[in-house]
Amino acid sequence: MQINWKKLFQDWVLYKNTIIELRLALRNLYQKFRFWSRSTNPNTDKASLMMLYTLGFLNPIPKHFKNNTKTFWQCFKNSLEVNLCGDNGKCRILSVIANVFSYEKINENFKISNNAIIAARKHAHVCGPGEELKTNL
Repeated sequence: MQINWKKLFQDWVLYKNTIIELRLALRNLYQKFRFWSRSTNPNTDKASLMMLYTLGFLNPIPKHFKNNTKTFWQCFKNSLEVNLCGDNGKCRILSVIANVFSYEKINENFKISNNAIIAARKHAHVCGPGEELKTNL
C-alpha cells in the first residue's frame, strides 16, 4: 500500500487553518489497515495483537471514534429510566423501536422482559409508534 505523504501536506497547505487534525488526516491516508507478521512465535503475535486491540485498531469501532450506536442505546435507556408516566409511559417510549429491533437486541440493551416488548409492539400496532394511548370517548 503506497502512502501519498505529499497529498497530506498539499491538503494541509490548502486548509484554512494552520493547525492540522492529525488523526483524521492519517485516517484518510491509511484507508485500510493491514497487519502482517514475520514472527514464527505465536506468543509474539499474540502480544502484538493484544497491543493493537488495546490501542483500538482491532475493534469494530476504534476507541478514538464516537460510538453512535452505544450513544443511541444509552439515550433511549435514559428516556425509559427518567419516564414519569409509569409502565404506560415506558411502553409508549419503547413502542418507537419495538418493531425495528429484535427481542434479543432490545433485551440485551435494556434488560426487560419479552412481555414488555410484546406490549410495546402491540402499542405501536394499535396506536402508532410513540403515540398516546387512544381512549374511546
